[in-house]
Amino acid sequence: MTRTFKWITIILEIIVLLIALEVSVLSAKPFSWPFSWDALRDIGIAQSMLDGHFFQDPIMEGEVNWYNPLVGIIIAIIGKISHLPLPEIYVKIGPFVTLLLPVSLVLFAYKLGGAMASLAILCYCIFARHPLVIEWIYGCYLPWLYATHLGKAFFFLFLTALIVYKENRKNTSLILSGVFLGLAFLSHTSAFVEGVLILIFIAIWENKKEIKALAFNKIFNQTRYIIAVGGIALLVSSIYWLPILIKYQF
Repeated sequence: MTRTFKWITIILEIIVLLIALEVSVLSAKPFSWPFSWDALRDIGIAQSMLDGHFFQDPIMEGEVNWYNPLVGIIIAIIGKISHLPLPEIYVKIGPFVTLLLPVSLVLFAYKLGGAMASLAILCYCIFARHPLVIEWIYGCYLPWLYATHLGKAFFFLFLTALIVYKENRKNTSLILSGVFLGLAFLSHTSAFVEGVLILIFIAIWENKKEIKALAFNKIFNQTRYIIAVGGIALLVSSIYWLPILIKYQF
């Protein structure tokens, strides 16, 4: 594949992303209130933070927030800066924040399969929406800020960084992989669980002989980078799970 073709593909992807962003912004423009109950939960988390109760659940008094807080954190930060109503912020920033999902898919596909693969996955992400399937089930671009979609975006960034680390063995890639997995956990638990399962699968796959031979020292040495990724992810996401652990002791 020539360098010129790669640049043409990149330019096409940028054009598609910009068109999709414009359509999403225009779709959200008439609204100042979200249509989803999930949005009200995230807005409640943001309001609790702005009221000075960072770890408090917005619905159940005296309880620690149980839901992944990253969307709420984003809304709270923008609300603190802009002083706009939180429901309006949720609606207006959705097209921009959710754009991270197709971008992450493009990077992941490009790393695995090259320019054509990234263009194909982008077309799927933009155009393959099903009118009868709930939006948060699949990974297509939407103007609405779903925690599931944000989690998927960080999940694919985690995979991309992990692939890069496997190639260059640089600590920067390792750290980024852990940070992205931690941000996925702060966004939505399902994305974190998928990431952990992939790490477990890699650990088993790379140590098949050592596991059969019960060579625990070799297994530990060859899985240290996986342990490091998991440790970084837990550290990044500790503002979510640590208060729950302290409060409920599980």
